Amino acid sequence: MTPPSRDPVWSPPRRRVRVSSVLQMEAVECGAACLAMILGYHGRHEPLETLRYACGVSRDGTSAANVLRAARGFGLVAKGFSVELQALNDFTLPFMVFSGFNHFIVVEGFGRDRVYLNDPAAGRRSVAFEEFDRLFTGIVLTFEPGPEFRPGGHRPSARDGLLRRLDSNRKAFAFIILSSLGLILPGILVPALTRIFVDYYLIQGVKDWLKAIVAGLIFAALLRALLFWLRQHYLLRLQTRLALNGSCAFFWHLLRLPARFFGQRYAGDIAARLSLNDRIAGLIAGDLAIAVVGLVTMVAYAGAMAGYDPVLTGLAVLFALLNLGAFIAVARDLAESAQKQLLNEGRLLGVATQGLQMIESIKAAGAEDLFFSRWAGYLAKAVNTEQELSRVRLKLGSSPTLLAMLGSATILVVGGQRVMTGAITIGTLVAFQSLMTSFTAPLIDLVRLGGQLQEVGADIIRLDDIESHDLDPDFATSVPVSLPQPQPQDIEVTPPSPADKPLSATAISARSPAFSQPEAKVVSRLSGRVQIRNLTFGHVPTDAPLVQGFHLDLEPGRRIALVGPSGSGKSTIGKLIAGLYRPWDGEILFDGLPMSRIPRVMLRNSVALVDQDIVLFTGSVADNIALWDQTMPEDRIVLASRDARIHDEIAVRPDNYAFELTEGGNNFSGGQRQRIELARALAAEPTVLILDEATSALDTTSEKQIIDNVRRRGCSCVIIAHRLSTIRDCDEILVLERGSVVERGTHQDLLAGNGVYRRLVES
Repeated sequence: MTPPSRDPVWSPPRRRVRVSSVLQMEAVECGAACLAMILGYHGRHEPLETLRYACGVSRDGTSAANVLRAARGFGLVAKGFSVELQALNDFTLPFMVFSGFNHFIVVEGFGRDRVYLNDPAAGRRSVAFEEFDRLFTGIVLTFEPGPEFRPGGHRPSARDGLLRRLDSNRKAFAFIILSSLGLILPGILVPALTRIFVDYYLIQGVKDWLKAIVAGLIFAALLRALLFWLRQHYLLRLQTRLALNGSCAFFWHLLRLPARFFGQRYAGDIAARLSLNDRIAGLIAGDLAIAVVGLVTMVAYAGAMAGYDPVLTGLAVLFALLNLGAFIAVARDLAESAQKQLLNEGRLLGVATQGLQMIESIKAAGAEDLFFSRWAGYLAKAVNTEQELSRVRLKLGSSPTLLAMLGSATILVVGGQRVMTGAITIGTLVAFQSLMTSFTAPLIDLVRLGGQLQEVGADIIRLDDIESHDLDPDFATSVPVSLPQPQPQDIEVTPPSPADKPLSATAISARSPAFSQPEAKVVSRLSGRVQIRNLTFGHVPTDAPLVQGFHLDLEPGRRIALVGPSGSGKSTIGKLIAGLYRPWDGEILFDGLPMSRIPRVMLRNSVALVDQDIVLFTGSVADNIALWDQTMPEDRIVLASRDARIHDEIAVRPDNYAFELTEGGNNFSGGQRQRIELARALAAEPTVLILDEATSALDTTSEKQIIDNVRRRGCSCVIIAHRLSTIRDCDEILVLERGSVVERGTHQDLLAGNGVYRRLVES
């Protein structure tokens, strides 16, 4: 497909609208973010998570047809066009264009020689006509409110997020405000004493008042120091509590999100959001509390100033309003720049983390320069947005200082004239100048807070992107049920049989730091019976399903293999059985009960999945096998390691099961890492084991020994593999094509036919 031909001369009329920016949190959700901008412009504010689902955002993004379909669902009259560049003059703003055949952008309007865009990947920007001409593919999506359109919802704001985080800390916050209000007293007392000192002691020579004035000043200083210490003490306690509670709540919610949430995001970007809680806590317990008090103190100081001279007070209030106007002028730009900067920093960290995780592949391919170029591109974007944000901060920071200096100079000049005319005394002018300083200090704090709120608003949006996401259904409240026959087994760990090779004292010690509590624990498990009825599933609700009409019957202790070409849905079915995905239609039954009715703990104790992605972490071998379960006894870990054929190789390592793995287990070979992951699954003693290419890195002899050991355990197995030796002895083999079963039977039966299975074997 090639872009339509265009007239090189294009002069659209100048017109523009402003659309609130919505930046994409995932690399593939530009269409949903653009639709959020369009809806917001027309008065309908929908969470990005809702629009992701409505637009059918998947690992491959979304299509223009899906965006139009979603927009119509919200009552918009949405149309798509393939047009020449000149035809853009006729469309009502704002509209969406498809840029570079891979990205949606909102067009806000046209200037003398530029096009104004709102890019979900970069925020509001403008490009020259020539550059827009290169980007434009001819695809335009227009949107107008229809008769069924209903405005509603509310725009995400920093205020809502801040108030939500303050709910459980209102008393501490109130105490901080009260202690800060107490600081008003010495703030007013000092100017009053200064006025008396100048007018009566210096000018009139009333020396009897000197001791009282000095005592008053000392009292004011001590009171101010005490109240300031109390305020800072409780501010620190509040900040610590907010940071701790916020981080814990965020991370606990993150751990309970469905697996699909992590499929389209950089791990580094997600991890970087944890630190945002500290920044928000610092703002709430610091500048926010002080600024709230500042509003009250400004009123108090303004009242005191009015008591000295209303004319000078009017001038002070005028400069305060000018400060407020300067802040409003740059507030929107500050919020957008802050959000872009955070987004680009998160992407930069995510790309760097991804590169370090795949460093061996990069070096093997000699692609260091290519990856560096990619990383440098993200770095350039991050640096550019940081400079843009710094320029806006400079505007915001310089205005209060400039206006404060101009205000002081104006007060001095006008006040001096009023002293000469006898309207006020010199002491009054000196006291007013002191109050003026106290009046403008909270104002500067308020302006700075306003800027920080705009930036923290971007932090809160990034946190709410995770905290507002629906939890995995496994964590929904469920009612315990009684399972029908066959009854779940109360399984107690079986120690190694006497026939097994005994462990030497140097191989494993019960006092080893790898094991903390060696008592066996009794847990309830399912029997291992799995039934799947008319299963339908896909990754994108708006697309055709990936798996359709799938049936399976797996009896306890039996083994079923899933085979088929790549992309036929084998791994997806394995993850559905493991509960990582939820089917669109049909049901998965364990012991005759739907998965949704089985308590999560029982399901996770009964079903284990080992896929081809090996995940090991920095820590001891025992921790990697037990997944930090300190109640798991050592004989259970050892037995699982023996069955995974990795025990002997662990035993010769220094400290044995306490031996520390490096990140990703890189101090073990690929086959050893795969066997440690197998041992992790076996240590959980599942009754249903799903092996998705779990032995692909092993030789056939080791693979056969492991499969035999798994069979002796008596657990039901779903095996997904391409290697013939892995599947030939299974009780049943299901052959999949495009998500449907096309053949099923034993190895001999399927090989005797002339179908898909035979062609796979012969290829």
